Amino acid sequence: MLSLPPSAAILLLLAPHLSESSRLFHPISITEPCLVVLPATESRPEITVSIEYALEDPESVPTFEHFLLSLRPTKAQGSSLRSSAISLESSYGKFQLFVVDLTGDGIEEVVCILGEGRGTSARSEYLHVYRWEGASINNILLVPFSEHFGMEGRWWYVPEFWRDAGTGRVSLDLRLEHDQFTGREDEFPDLIPKDNLLVYQWDEARQRLVRVQ
Repeated sequence: MLSLPPSAAILLLLAPHLSESSRLFHPISITEPCLVVLPATESRPEITVSIEYALEDPESVPTFEHFLLSLRPTKAQGSSLRSSAISLESSYGKFQLFVVDLTGDGIEEVVCILGEGRGTSARSEYLHVYRWEGASINNILLVPFSEHFGMEGRWWYVPEFWRDAGTGRVSLDLRLEHDQFTGREDEFPDLIPKDNLLVYQWDEARQRLVRVQ
């Protein structure tokens, strides 16, 4: 996991790590604004992934809740990839990004966990997956990721990435966890998702990540 000062412009050369003892795949994880450089592969040129604070009005007081996600090839010659960027927003400035190829085309997607809402027990999170194609960044998955089921109780998913030993494809697994019940009158366990595990894989025909379990 990257832990970097928000104001820093940092250049990193990183590569994802695959555990030798299992199929569990550990992609790059980003929780603060930074810049990451991914070395060139057979499928794409060297690229940069950056997340930085964005201000709609340069004279306004920054809220640190608006971000700009930028994807750029350092050398576009011979590649269909072009520099592209999208705006992101996450309440209280808390977010998490994973950089991992989920479509099997050799070009990494960006998995974003972003928050909505402010106040006591009012914040919820959603998981977004963005695919970089040419000069565009397109959403290929959006699912609820965490929410409160009471004033103190909260449920959330733990994301895991698993590589298939045969195909080499990486799936996105979401494993449910939640706080223990306390018996308070303001707890509503029915708000907790019923499925303890969600598994998403790329569907080439539908051009989206789809749930397979």
